[in-house]
Amino acid sequence: MHRYRFVLTRPLQFLPVIFGISIITFILVRLIPGDPARNLLGARATPSAIAKIRAQYGLDEPMWQQYFYFLNNLADGEMGKSILYKIDVLKLIATRVEPTIALVLSSVVLAVLIAVPMAALAARNSGKAPDHIVRVVSTFGIGFPPFWLGLMLMIPFQRQTGRAAGVRLRGDLRRQARPSDPAEPDGRSFPCRRCWFAACARQ
Repeated sequence: MHRYRFVLTRPLQFLPVIFGISIITFILVRLIPGDPARNLLGARATPSAIAKIRAQYGLDEPMWQQYFYFLNNLADGEMGKSILYKIDVLKLIATRVEPTIALVLSSVVLAVLIAVPMAALAARNSGKAPDHIVRVVSTFGIGFPPFWLGLMLMIPFQRQTGRAAGVRLRGDLRRQARPSDPAEPDGRSFPCRRCWFAACARQ
């Protein structure tokens, strides 16, 4: 009975953790220097236009009230529209779900194909040279930063195929990544660095 109670109550312990993460994330985003409305409109925006944007996104409200607007919209499934890509945040996340799942599954399969034979080899030769070699290799693998190790593993793939192992934005997203600023007559763009907050703030 105690085991089932642990299984049922364990997910409830994530609620205060998620709540705390949301508070910390919100505060850190708000501590970023600069005005989100000015970043959105550009350096030549008029005070009236900045005030209108601040009222539209609730930036003129107290910080605690902005946080409750964010929680309310998040509970309703309304995450707003990305200022950078000009599409709904949920749709933008949905476009990244499939490649993320494919990357995770391929990583798990690759890790199992490498780890299981090495573990079996080390177990069959406990205390011998293969065991020590596997231990040293696994220790180095854990110690190296994953981002650096991933880049190093890309080099042989690039030399074998003659192609750069990288991710390219699709044409539509690449065009949307540099929106023209309507407040700028010369067409220069000033992408907003606070897309998360502006997308989650009160519409």
